[in-house]
Amino acid sequence: NLDYDNISFTGCGTPLPAPSITKSFSPDPIITGATSTLTFTISNTAAGNQALTGVAFTDALPTGLSIPDTSSTQCGGGTLTTVTATQTITLTGGSLSSGAVCSFDVVVTGTTDGQHDNVTGFVSSNESGTSTDYATDSLMVISPPVLAKSFSPSSILTGDTSTLSFAVTNPNPLAALTGIAFSDALPAGLTVASTGPTSVCGGTLTTTSPDGISFGGGSLAANSSCVLDITVTGATSGTKLNTTGAVTSAEGGDGNVATATLIVQDPIAIIDLNKQVSTDNTNWFKFASVPAGGDVYYRFTVYNAGDTAFSAVSVSDPTLAATAVDPAACVWSTPVAPGDTLYCVRGPIAAVNGSHPNTASASGVHVSGSETSAPSTATYATPGLSIVKSAGEVSFGSVGDVLHYTYLVTNSGSTPLLGPATVSDDKSTDESCPAVDTIGDLDNYLDPDESITCFATYTVQAADVSNTSVTNIASATVGGFTSATDSVTVPLQVPVSAIAVVKTASPTTMTAAGQTIDYSFLVTNTGDVTLTAVAITDPLPGLSAITCPTTTLAPAGSTTCTATYIVSQDDIDAGSITNSATATGTPPVGGPVEDSDSTTVSAALSPQITVIKATNEQPYTAVGEVLTFTVTATNTGNVTLSNVVVVDQFAILGSCSITAPITLAPASSVTCTATHSTTQVDLDRGFFDNYASASGTTPQNVIVSDDSNVVTVPDDQLPSVSITKATTSTSFSFVGQQVPYTITASNTGNVTLTGVTISDPNAAIGVCTPVAPTTLAPGQSLSCAAVHTVTQADLDRGSISNTARVDGDSGVLAISGNSNTVVITRGVVAQIPSAGSDSYAELSWAAILLAVGSLALLATKRRPV
Repeated sequence: NLDYDNISFTGCGTPLPAPSITKSFSPDPIITGATSTLTFTISNTAAGNQALTGVAFTDALPTGLSIPDTSSTQCGGGTLTTVTATQTITLTGGSLSSGAVCSFDVVVTGTTDGQHDNVTGFVSSNESGTSTDYATDSLMVISPPVLAKSFSPSSILTGDTSTLSFAVTNPNPLAALTGIAFSDALPAGLTVASTGPTSVCGGTLTTTSPDGISFGGGSLAANSSCVLDITVTGATSGTKLNTTGAVTSAEGGDGNVATATLIVQDPIAIIDLNKQVSTDNTNWFKFASVPAGGDVYYRFTVYNAGDTAFSAVSVSDPTLAATAVDPAACVWSTPVAPGDTLYCVRGPIAAVNGSHPNTASASGVHVSGSETSAPSTATYATPGLSIVKSAGEVSFGSVGDVLHYTYLVTNSGSTPLLGPATVSDDKSTDESCPAVDTIGDLDNYLDPDESITCFATYTVQAADVSNTSVTNIASATVGGFTSATDSVTVPLQVPVSAIAVVKTASPTTMTAAGQTIDYSFLVTNTGDVTLTAVAITDPLPGLSAITCPTTTLAPAGSTTCTATYIVSQDDIDAGSITNSATATGTPPVGGPVEDSDSTTVSAALSPQITVIKATNEQPYTAVGEVLTFTVTATNTGNVTLSNVVVVDQFAILGSCSITAPITLAPASSVTCTATHSTTQVDLDRGFFDNYASASGTTPQNVIVSDDSNVVTVPDDQLPSVSITKATTSTSFSFVGQQVPYTITASNTGNVTLTGVTISDPNAAIGVCTPVAPTTLAPGQSLSCAAVHTVTQADLDRGSISNTARVDGDSGVLAISGNSNTVVITRGVVAQIPSAGSDSYAELSWAAILLAVGSLALLATKRRPV
């Protein structure tokens, strides 16, 4: 349906001619692995052709050909693509003008031999569509020949020959091969004789002494092969590695090289010996088990394992030398060629107990010397088996009791015994033994000194009770060898009556009187008959009644009885309570049975005595005052104390509340009085302190003691001193006149004064009695003489007035005082006013006025530091 310039044509148009395609391989054929150029030619030359676009086709190569991955522009801008994975060649988008021709190449590799037929797909274009035109061609790929070689035999002696075979194969299924050739140079030590040329395998084989081999001009039909054999000689010993040159052909090119190895050995002499033992001269072993006294045979097998003949052979066996089976007596057939075997049998001899290995060796004489074999050993040993039977029960009591037997089966011989182990017992029917491979080294043999334990039971019958015992006999069998028998006897049990008691206490330690001890008595029937009237007796005084939950005990039955006890002071003093209880029970037949057990409860001893001293006295003020004290000693421990003694250190002990000898129970006390008469020392010190002590002896003869507190009674110190002054002079009348004085100081207090001195500001102190400074006890005095020398002032004044002073120390206080004032006048009348008037009394010169007044005590209190 065409439409041009509004003119329509209706009908069928004539199709455009399609492009054509051709292809070809060059070169053809090729060797496997080589390449060939595949050329495609597309033509647009058919009559009526017009320009074409979108020219395309696809070519899938057959298996055995390969292409690389490529992409290029071909045929007027088309794309040519090759894909390795799919082995496809594709052209798309090509353009061809009218009458044009387009050619392009693809390199193809032959990977496997054979003829490979290749057909393209249909060629197409946008204008012509897909045509029915395609192209075909074939490529022949030829593999080279394959060469293999081998020596037979592959090991020879020096100077011997081996056949060297070359196998040539044409692996191509369709193509024949021509011009096949290879060469081979033998390694040093292998030689070949000169031969040929010899026709073989379609070619010629030539050998050239001493080591040249060449083959050429051979031909092989497709998929065929042929073999070339050459005789080579081993001239020297060693391992000969032989490699050919590469095999070649006119069509297939170069093939492989072939390798083979020939071992060439110098001849060696080897002699072997195999020594065996037998019990029947038929079956031979390296080891045989033979009963003592049984027959023993030895066989000596000599074998020539070398490459040279022996002209003479002999066998020696030091153990068998000079015996009836000495192999030195063997007669051997000579010569002994390589591979020959000779035999000699000696025996029999009688087996003796034990294991008997012995070793022999063979010697052979050959052309180059002699050779000795490795030693060969054969052993025979005698078997032995023992059984020791024992019963698990020491007795039985009645019909139906089951006795359990144990059988210790031991290999007491010198040869292993093949399991299983079995036991035969004339009374038991259930004898059993474990598998032999479960004991020892876990193999199937009971080896020498290995043991296995088997078991069986037997149920007691009435006849056994009548016989009063069961005796049975057993034997063991292992590896066909049976032991001697062993037996055991189990007697009928005679009923036994027995009882046992275990006495325990809780707690096991006592600490004070009045504590409760709980006793338990575990009573057990250790016999095999029932006990009745089961009871406990315990001689402990003061123990409560013993109660038992039951008084009947079956065999193995038990019961626990109980009682209590209150601890006394005597128990504590004794240090422990030890006593024994007895259990009794009555069997059905016979007298009662009994058992005793004792237990000890120890005392935790804590002896102690405590002393307290006290007084109610007030402070004392004088010597001789009596101070009264009380001393109380108390037993504060938990044991009784005897021979209690109370001692006061500085007081006189008086009466006590308990008359000696004194014994104190725990918590009890004794009180004693003590007195002390105060002394001047007590007054001077300012207090009296004292303590007491007490001791006592425990029942265990341990002495305990204690010191009391210190009790202090203070005193009331009253220090006091007086001083008087007097003179014998009545007057004075001139300067230089001596006026004497007597000054007396007295301790008028209740404490001793120390450092007592007398001083006078208006007189010179002379001699003092005692010498000052001095110490004055209460009531004591110090007397000093003093002198005043009259001065003009005294005369002018008309009188001398004088006062003395005393000083001392009470230890607590510093004490002092002034004396009376003594006045002496000149020899004139002294006027003294009278009370209530202005007149004076007239005194003569002889009169002495003594103005004695109260002495003021000047005391400065000091506290002791």
